[in-house]
Amino acid sequence: MRKLLWLLLPVPLLLLLLYIALPYVARSLIEQWLSDQGFHTPRIELTHPGWSSLEIPSLSLSQRGDERQINLQASDISILFDPGRLLLNREISEIRIPRVQIEITAERSIEARIETSAAENFDLNQVPPTLLFQYAPARRLVIGEAQIDYQAPDQPSLNARGNIDLTREQLLSRMQLDITPQQQETLAPVYLDLRLQSDQQLSLALLRNNMLMAQVSGKLNTEGSTWGAALSSNIELIPLQQWLQSLLPNYPVALTEGRLDAQLTTHWPAQLPLDGTQLIQALSAELSSNLSLRSGALSIDEIEAEHGDLELTAHASLSASELQLRVLPGSSVGGKAVHAPGWAVQDIRLRLERPFELVHSLDGARTEPGPIQLVVTPEGMELDGVDSLSLSPLEVGLQIQPVPLGVEFRLNSKKLDLAVAGKQLPSIATQLSGQWHPDTARGTLRLQTQTPETELNADWRLSATDFHADWRASPLNLPSLQPLLRQWLAAWPSDLVLNRGELRLSGQLTGPSPGDAAVSAAVALRSTDLTWADHIEAEGVDADLDVQYRRNGSLSSGGVVHADLLRTGIDIRDTQLAYRYRQNRDGSAQMTTQPLTLNLLGGRIELPAITFDPTAPSFETTATLEQIQLSEALRLYQQPGLTGETALSGTLPIRIKGQDIEISNGHISSTTPGWIRYQPSTELELAAQSNPGLQLALSALSNLQLDQLDLGVHYTPNGDLELNSRLQGQNPDWQQGRPIDITLNIEENLLQLLRSLQISQRIGESLQKQLTR
Repeated sequence: MRKLLWLLLPVPLLLLLLYIALPYVARSLIEQWLSDQGFHTPRIELTHPGWSSLEIPSLSLSQRGDERQINLQASDISILFDPGRLLLNREISEIRIPRVQIEITAERSIEARIETSAAENFDLNQVPPTLLFQYAPARRLVIGEAQIDYQAPDQPSLNARGNIDLTREQLLSRMQLDITPQQQETLAPVYLDLRLQSDQQLSLALLRNNMLMAQVSGKLNTEGSTWGAALSSNIELIPLQQWLQSLLPNYPVALTEGRLDAQLTTHWPAQLPLDGTQLIQALSAELSSNLSLRSGALSIDEIEAEHGDLELTAHASLSASELQLRVLPGSSVGGKAVHAPGWAVQDIRLRLERPFELVHSLDGARTEPGPIQLVVTPEGMELDGVDSLSLSPLEVGLQIQPVPLGVEFRLNSKKLDLAVAGKQLPSIATQLSGQWHPDTARGTLRLQTQTPETELNADWRLSATDFHADWRASPLNLPSLQPLLRQWLAAWPSDLVLNRGELRLSGQLTGPSPGDAAVSAAVALRSTDLTWADHIEAEGVDADLDVQYRRNGSLSSGGVVHADLLRTGIDIRDTQLAYRYRQNRDGSAQMTTQPLTLNLLGGRIELPAITFDPTAPSFETTATLEQIQLSEALRLYQQPGLTGETALSGTLPIRIKGQDIEISNGHISSTTPGWIRYQPSTELELAAQSNPGLQLALSALSNLQLDQLDLGVHYTPNGDLELNSRLQGQNPDWQQGRPIDITLNIEENLLQLLRSLQISQRIGESLQKQLTR
């Protein structure tokens, strides 16, 4: 028995020696295995294993290859196991690592390495996420603090610090991320929460200061030749903007509310192409999203607003390098208290009326945007130089052409109300359409009003240095225009009435820009009848005028005005006036009228060409009378019983200063023999029975055969007319044709006489006074 004990004694001693040597032997074997796997100078310390645990005080690994270096350091690693499970199933219960540090340094960026890689594809099936669960070193791996540092040229540096909990069913992790963009300060730290289950259910959350910035959930499919994912996400844009504020210091929008919700379904090949073009060709995706934004004060160039908002609902799909985007109706953008130099609007909203579709080849082969149809609703509009402005909702249509870049556009407004200088313009329906290109734009403008009923059309062209527009208005009924003329023209006489007529307008605008353009207009009046109280009546007025407003501020006009009939107490027929007018920028003006012929009283009055300042007229001229018929003049006077016949000619020297008209030393005489017959009224005959002188004069004038009639004419600015007349001839029925020579002076106010058309009555009364002396 003792001999047997001595024989068995070496066995426990050998086991004891093996137990004592186990850490050193295991360390040597592990370090050799790690060296064989490409790790450089691995260092590992092991303690003697316990019945159900093993402690590793320290672990250090380095690996260099594929243009990067990885360094790993860990300490106080605890490996927990059940001896039976370990021996029978080779299963470790739990690995605990209080702290691990991993440093990854790349010599080149990922993009640069892909561009120079000889491989065409990367096989994703070599590293599927399920490997985490299939080849986990234990039923549970717990890392209390993992610190990962990543550095690469031309890429932001990344520092991740947090915990990891991996089981055969799921992976849980929370990491603090510190990202330092190139040549920028490190961004504020954020936290990434990750949960990945063995059935490939995925949940991600990105938080800052315990505020959710982004959340993604869904399921992965990483089996077979095609991988995919079906994910739902929501992004809270306010904390995201605050986090990125250092990268966007001049971002013009400060969000007060913001959220993006999206649902994504995507597929890609497990043999992932490394070429960018082939990768895009291989990807397919379907995305539905809803974006909602609210902002505080914002500024874009010179446009500022107190508030803004955006509502956008869209669908997008990617297949065979072709992106299809569809923005749904109801998507809108709006602003409150929007203003810029020259204009402001209290509230404005742009709303999409029909779906907008865009097809774009990511290889750049084609881009096909569909039409855009918007409704723009402005409220509380203000415009410099305008008292008030209101605009009905604008219907906007856009068609974008990518190559060559161009936009076809159309704007319609059913009602535009405008007030300027305390006066309201008629409501205007507006239609604007055209094409825009980077170097030029052209199109048409249509304005329509109901009161008065008219339509203005313009064809326009605009470039960086030139603007041109041809415009024309439909014929305008003058009586319907009269209320507008009275409202807008302060000098328009209240008793001037347009009874009939038509106005036609057309013209051009030319200049460097619409705000700095010269204006030319052709103005035509047709078949116009008007009445100006008891001053004048006109029938059949036609006019063809041109008006020029130049960029230097000068104004000129010219043309011809023709009237079939003018009534001023005297009928003037077939009158035509040609004129030229010019007004300089300083306000000085000049009017030139061409020789004028007035056809009246069976003859005519001719005036020579006249040049004067219409703002302060002061000139002298001479009117020439030819073949004025005495019978027409007497018929005008409407004196019962007074008739006559002869032709009158002469001259009237006229002087005009301001509103004053003066005639001095005018002379009119008969050019042919004639006659005057006067049959007095019963009252005058009775008076003559008791007045032999009056009876003698009436008898002489009962059949006066005129040899000569002379008139001296004097007229003063207050309207006083003095006629010095001399009648020479004989009456064959009176005193055997005795010669008669009568001088008659008449003094009356011509303005009053013309108003009443009673000048003939005054002549009769004056004649009676002269003969009864």
